[in-house]
Amino acid sequence: MIPNAYARTMLQQRSRIQVACNNGMQVVQGGLHKQVQLVCLCEWTFMLEPIENLYNELLVDSHHSYCLCVSVLHDRLSHKLDPIINERFMQIAVKRLKVWSNKADMEFGVEVEILARVRHKNLLSLRGYCAEGQERLIVYDYMPNLSLASHLHGHHSAECLLDWKRRVNIAIGSAEGISYLHHHATPHIIHRDVKASNVLLDSDFQAQVADFGFAKLIPDGATHVTTRVKGTLGYLAPEYAMLGKASESCDVYSFGILLLELATGKKPLEKISSTVKRTITDWALPLACERKFSELADPKLNGKYDEEELKRVVLVSLVCAHTQPERRPTMPDVIELLKGESKEKFSELENDEMFKAPQAAAAAADEISIAENSSDFISEEKDMNQEVKEIVQENTHNS
Repeated sequence: MIPNAYARTMLQQRSRIQVACNNGMQVVQGGLHKQVQLVCLCEWTFMLEPIENLYNELLVDSHHSYCLCVSVLHDRLSHKLDPIINERFMQIAVKRLKVWSNKADMEFGVEVEILARVRHKNLLSLRGYCAEGQERLIVYDYMPNLSLASHLHGHHSAECLLDWKRRVNIAIGSAEGISYLHHHATPHIIHRDVKASNVLLDSDFQAQVADFGFAKLIPDGATHVTTRVKGTLGYLAPEYAMLGKASESCDVYSFGILLLELATGKKPLEKISSTVKRTITDWALPLACERKFSELADPKLNGKYDEEELKRVVLVSLVCAHTQPERRPTMPDVIELLKGESKEKFSELENDEMFKAPQAAAAAADEISIAENSSDFISEEKDMNQEVKEIVQENTHNS
């Protein structure tokens, strides 16, 4: 809740951006900004601090192409008598494009279109957006516990706020959000960038899958779409990384990496020398085959986890990240396995061949690594190699 004194100060700022409802359309006006239309999907009136001030004081995340800032949102619709004193406030997040480009504008358009289509408790909700000239803003609900990545690897990791119960709930919530995209959205949607930094956490540590800039709509009857490679190294399914074939199964693969990351606390790619990187599955699969699950648990858990649940999470994560897409489960199957609802299916998973031949599995992983390092890594679509180089540069920049 924002104090009323602060509300009055906000209302008196001449350079504020204010949004007023007008027949479903909203007009943004501010002392330092020209008029900008904001099509809003809910009955809220927005008031944002000056964008310049947000960057200086309330910046919560920065990407090579956008900044994510925090401001307040207030509701006047239910208060008739004294709107200044009685207004209700809540925090919101504002994502603003740093530098306009055709590529960034396309990703912005995709994200707004996807967010406008979906509504699920485990998908980040759209509050509004702005597209005027080269100004691009997306307004979301603010997630006070930031991203899963910040708790596993970032500045919140030392606080150890993710106990085992929270991790399992985050895993199931994320799976349910992705499952909605794959099986209930019309048309079906592939996220294409499932990763720890795109799973946000609300005040109760409930998962919200976010960032739909790379998402793809799947036409009815299609099994996949062939497209340029987008995403994050370490999370890319082999068939997508090498051939550009995107499908729901690619998201399942990425979710498997995310799930293993959640259980182990390790990053998807780990440097083991100056020139060699090891994937999280290369490390985890042999230990899972030997049933050494305790060696896979995140040390920050201090042994405080349910052993059966840990085994279940690890095995599900590894079958999701199978190199052969036809061997991966669907997201509804993943949810059922994570919840322990089918002992028969889990028994089948435990006895799967992939957990009986660690040497063969390691050899298969080595083959994938060799392919990724070859000069003709991607050949099906023009400019795909450049896209991969951009992903590499992006990850280098972010690391």
